[in-house]
Amino acid sequence: MSNAHRFAARSQPCIELPDDAVVALLRRKTPAERLAMVFDAERTMRLVLEAHLRWRHPEWDDEQVAREIARRRNLEPS
Repeated sequence: MSNAHRFAARSQPCIELPDDAVVALLRRKTPAERLAMVFDAERTMRLVLEAHLRWRHPEWDDEQVAREIARRRNLEPS
């Protein structure tokens, strides 16, 4: 059975719980620190996506790359 079929066949959603040490660390952070972590993760995701798009489409200019990033982030209609 392929990976796609195994995924589709799963009847219950799989929810992974964070490790207790991670939960303790996050609880010690202020709301501002936790929000900063979210923004850092989003920026990292955007940079990784940009690098991937530039690798897959070397012919695209900066505007095309930016449009595709916005489309994938659901900020621009497809």
